[in-house]
Amino acid sequence: MDIQIPPSDLFIDYFSQTNNMEPRTVALRSVHGKFLSAQPDGRAEWNRDIANEWEYFHIEERPGGKITLKSSHGKYVSAQPDGSVQINRDAAPPGGWEEFTAELRDNGVVCLKSCHGKYLSAQQNGTAQWNRDHAPRGGWEDIQIVNQGSTSQVSDAASRIQQHTNTGGSSASTSIEPIQILEAVSGKPIRFKLNNPPNHNDAWVGIYNPNASDQDHGAQNRRWKWLRDFDINNPSLPKQAAGRWSIRVFSDGGHTLHARKDFDVKPAGPVDPAVLESTRRSALIALFIGIVLLAPSIPLFIAGLGEGLSDGMTSATLDIEDGDGQGDLGWTIYVEGSAVDFNSNGIFDHCENIIVNATHSGSWMSDPWSGYQKVNPPDETRQVFYLETAHEGSGCNSNDGVWPESHHHDGRDLVKIGRACHGCMAGTTTITAQNTDGGEVVMWIQNEEKKEVLGMLIPGAIFMGIGGFMFIVSLFVLLNMGFKSNAPSSSKRGAVVGITLFSMGLPLLIIGSTSTGEDKFAMLVPGAVMFGIGAFVTVAAAIRMGSTEEHSSVAGTGAAGGASTNLEVLSFNHNQPIRFKINNPPLGNSSWVGIYPGDAGDRDHEGRWQWLRDIEVDNATLPGQTKGSWSIRVFSDGGYTLHERVDFEILEGYKDEVWMKNARIEDSRIKGDMIDHPMFGNMNRRTSPIIQRTKHGNMHRFETNNTTYLIYDEDLQEEMKGNEAFWET
Repeated sequence: MDIQIPPSDLFIDYFSQTNNMEPRTVALRSVHGKFLSAQPDGRAEWNRDIANEWEYFHIEERPGGKITLKSSHGKYVSAQPDGSVQINRDAAPPGGWEEFTAELRDNGVVCLKSCHGKYLSAQQNGTAQWNRDHAPRGGWEDIQIVNQGSTSQVSDAASRIQQHTNTGGSSASTSIEPIQILEAVSGKPIRFKLNNPPNHNDAWVGIYNPNASDQDHGAQNRRWKWLRDFDINNPSLPKQAAGRWSIRVFSDGGHTLHARKDFDVKPAGPVDPAVLESTRRSALIALFIGIVLLAPSIPLFIAGLGEGLSDGMTSATLDIEDGDGQGDLGWTIYVEGSAVDFNSNGIFDHCENIIVNATHSGSWMSDPWSGYQKVNPPDETRQVFYLETAHEGSGCNSNDGVWPESHHHDGRDLVKIGRACHGCMAGTTTITAQNTDGGEVVMWIQNEEKKEVLGMLIPGAIFMGIGGFMFIVSLFVLLNMGFKSNAPSSSKRGAVVGITLFSMGLPLLIIGSTSTGEDKFAMLVPGAVMFGIGAFVTVAAAIRMGSTEEHSSVAGTGAAGGASTNLEVLSFNHNQPIRFKINNPPLGNSSWVGIYPGDAGDRDHEGRWQWLRDIEVDNATLPGQTKGSWSIRVFSDGGYTLHERVDFEILEGYKDEVWMKNARIEDSRIKGDMIDHPMFGNMNRRTSPIIQRTKHGNMHRFETNNTTYLIYDEDLQEEMKGNEAFWET
C-alpha cells in the first residue's frame, strides 16, 4: 500500500536532512538498473549504468506537495499530454506540466505522478513515458533515489526514506569527499572524481606540491585545466613523480578554493615476471621475423632501385643479350613534354614533331611469345621503333581514350613516345632522336626486359621497412630487458656497436649500389664493410646473450644471483633510513632494490623499493624500519632475477654510528681510527666494552651501550684470546 504523506512533509524533508550538499540533487534509477539521463536535445532516456552529470536532477519544492526536477542543462522535466517525456523547459510555472507528485512506497521506492494523472514509467528499451494509470508494486513505475556524491551508485537512500516513514526519525548521510582519488601511480595520469563540482564557467582544477601556495598552479593544461574542458566522466591530470601531491578545485577563476585533496602518488610496481618473460619471448620472435624479412628484401630493394630510367641522351647504342633465345621486350623511349593535343588533330603533340629511328644488328623474332613466332635473319635496315604511348598497339592517337605513360624524373615531366626492338634477339640496337627540323632531341630510355625488376622495388621496400622496424625495435627491447637476465654487459655493448654499424652501412650500401657517378665505390665499399661487420657483430652478440647460461653464487648471507653485484649495508638503525651501497649494479631500466622482512617472499615488496635508475647507488637509502629481521634485495628484469641479498637485524633504540679503519680487537674493546665520531671526530681511540657483534656481507657491526662501530673486512685485524668471544661471556 502507498503511504499517504505529503511529499513536502516527507520527500523534501528527507533530502534536507540526508543530502548535506546544496542544491538537493539526486539521480533516478529504474527497476531495470538504468539511470534516467537528460540529453542536451531535450530527450529523456533510461540508458545509463552509472550516474554522471547528465543523470543528476535538482529537486525544487512547490506548494501543495509538488516538486519539480531540473536537469544539469538547466531544463525542467515536462510531462506531455501524449505521454512523452521532455526535458526542454526553461521555466516551471505553478500548476504546469513540470510539477509532479512524489509517492513514497512501502517497498522503499518512489513513484512520480504527473498533473495529467499518469505515472512515469521506465520501458525496457530505454524510453521514458508518462503513460501509466497505476503504479503496481515492483512495476516499471518504481524509481530508486541515489544521492549525488554517494560512494556507491546504488545508494540506500530509498531504504532510509522508508525508515524515516516508519519511525518518524531522520538520519544523516555520510559526508562524501568532494575529491576522490581513483588512481595515483607514478608514470600514469592522475585519475580522480569530482563530487558536486562548481558549475561556473571559470572553475578549474589543478595538481600541486602539498606545500605550494594556491597561486603556484603552473601552466595551463600541464598542471591545471578548466572544468569546462574536462571529460567530466573521466577526469585526469598529467602524470607526476612518486611522492606527496594535492588536487585543488577553484571557482571564480582561482579566487575561491572549492575543495582540496592531499594524496600520495605511489611508485609503479615492478613488472610481473610472467609478463616480462612473455614480452621477452615476443621480442625474440619479432627479432627473428625481422631478420627473415630483411634477408631477402635488401637485395630486392637494391635491385629494384638499380633499374630506373637512363640519363637524357640524343642517341644510344645498346646491347641485347637475350639469354633465353626467345627475343627481348626491347626499350621504352621517353621525351620531355606532356600528353596534350592542342591542335585537336587526334595525335598527341609530342609525337608530331619528333622523329625516332632505331635499328638492330641481330636476328629478330616475329610474333614473339605466340604460337606463330618465327626467327628472322638480321636486317640492319629494318626500322625497329614504333609509336606506342600506352599499351601495345596504342600508337599516338589521342582519340582512343588511353592516357600515355609518364614519369617525373630529375625535375622533368617525361612522356612515353614509343618502343624499340620488341622481339629483337642478341645484338646491338642503335637509337637516335631528332625533331622535324633536324635538331637533336633528348630522350630517356628504359630497358623493358629489366623493367620487371621494378616489381621487386615495392615488395622489397615493404619487407625491408617492416623487417627493419621489427629488427631494430625488438633488439632495443631485448637490450633493455636482456636476452636473458644475466646476459653479460660486453654482449650488450657489442650489440649496440653492431646496430650502429648496420644502420650506417645500410644506406651507404643502397646509395652506392644505385649510383652511376664517380663516387659509386666511395659509398659502396665502406657501406658494404660496415653493413657486413654490423650484421655479424649484432647477430653474434644476440647469439651470445641468448645462449648465456644462468650464473649463481653465494653472496652476503647466501643470496642467489649474479656474482658481479655486491651489496654493502652502511647503516640500519631503528626507524632511521637504511643506508647502503651497490657495487657493480645490474644494468637496465628495470633493475630495482627493496627492503623486505627477513621471511618475506620476493614479491612482498609493497612500497619499500626504488628503481636503481632513480637512486645514487654509491650512497642509497631506503625507508627506516622497526625492530626485527630485514633484508635488502637487488633485482633486474623488473623483479624476475635476484642478484644480491643481505640480511640483517634492526635493534630497538637509536645509537650513533661511527666508522673505523685500521682497527683491531683488544680484549673487550676495539682500537682504531675513528671517522667522524660525534665527540672525538677523526682520531685513534679505543671503544667502550663491546656487547654484541654481527656481520653483514663484508661489514662488521660492533655494539656498545651507546654507539655502533662499523668496520669493513679489510680494515679489521682480529686478535681474540681464549675459546669464547668476549661478547658471548
